[in-house]
Amino acid sequence: IWFGHELDRSIFALTNTNPVPPVTTDQEVIWKLQRLSDKEVKGHLRLAGYLNAQSDELFFEAKNRAVSLADYTLQMTNVS
Repeated sequence: IWFGHELDRSIFALTNTNPVPPVTTDQEVIWKLQRLSDKEVKGHLRLAGYLNAQSDELFFEAKNRAVSLADYTLQMTNVS
């Protein structure tokens, strides 16, 4: 079994001439993968969304906890 996670910050700028600050999103990606055979892996993926101080006034109320979770089940098979 392999576990992993990564933190991701995405910045979406509307245009270079727009005076509005860019939209920023913070997300954590959490993986759990298990090899079933030489050709098959199953796993789980969780996406955790966080608020950030630049774009959300509720940031301090969230206390650095995820405000959204999305869970996925993965089934991967080598086709070659």
